[in-house]
Amino acid sequence: LPGGLNLGSQLFWQAHAFPEAFARVRHVLTLPQYWSFRLTNVAASEATSLGCHSDLWNPWTNDFSSLVNQMGWRGLFPPVRPADAVLGGLSPRVAAATGLPQETPVISGIHDSNASLLPWLAGEGPRAVLSTGTWMIVMSVRGQAVPLDARRDVLVNVNAHGGPTPTARFMAGREFDELTQGRAVTPSPANERSVLARQVMVMPSLHPDTGPFPGLRSEWTPVPPANDAERTAAAGFYAALMARECLDLIGAEGEIMVEGPFGGNSGFLRMLATATGRPVVAAGHGAGTGLGAAILSGAQMPPRSAPQPVLPEVDPLWISYAAVWRSTVSARWMAQR
Repeated sequence: LPGGLNLGSQLFWQAHAFPEAFARVRHVLTLPQYWSFRLTNVAASEATSLGCHSDLWNPWTNDFSSLVNQMGWRGLFPPVRPADAVLGGLSPRVAAATGLPQETPVISGIHDSNASLLPWLAGEGPRAVLSTGTWMIVMSVRGQAVPLDARRDVLVNVNAHGGPTPTARFMAGREFDELTQGRAVTPSPANERSVLARQVMVMPSLHPDTGPFPGLRSEWTPVPPANDAERTAAAGFYAALMARECLDLIGAEGEIMVEGPFGGNSGFLRMLATATGRPVVAAGHGAGTGLGAAILSGAQMPPRSAPQPVLPEVDPLWISYAAVWRSTVSARWMAQR
């Protein structure tokens, strides 16, 4: 966000830096709706994309933000349509270029993390969904209402049903790759126990402008890992403990669903379950965005059947590691503030 990822900031800059060009703008479209427009020539707006760290949407009123109104941009946004709305068939030019029937339906589209969340919105009770990759996007569904601290990379997304979705994030995948120096291997139980017993830990954050502990600088304590296997184990534990902090910041409760690459990291899953005291479900190693997008084309599906949850460890080594990491980071965080 400090680098300009915020859509509202981009539009504000464009309007002031290029006023003559901006005066010719016909539509402001978010990315999924840009592609549906290219396919159909039908322009639409959609709340999950407008509601993703853009400052263009008020999730509590389910309407455009005061920024849009004060800047006079409201007329630039096409009518808001649901993510699963069929905008129309293919334009004649696209049908001719692709060979697809012109009546092929084209759906408006959905924001990527919300696509991962969509399969888990049905049902009752609270749960959390971690959409993992370069970023780890941590989303709370029907969790506890808590004050949200924007300084700690917390925001409110809007889910496919139009509901506010407290969200926290950090660059888990990128930091994991940097911590393992691109040489991640599968650690053995002995490797894990060595890291746990010696309490080899990494402190946040490799990218201190993001995540729940902005400004803290990363370091290994008390010593760096002895080899690639130990480095991989410690990096997975670190990602899990950071995820626990993100969950707490947004009031997440209930079972924890992990989508994406971290769903295949056993050490991460076990440490996350131990640190939170809650069951963790590996919901698939691949990104859940494809499934969520596919669901838009048909009836709403109930939550998917999932494998047996990973339960908290009872081994004192795991419990102590999580507790010591948290107390150490908390002390550093308080000292910085």
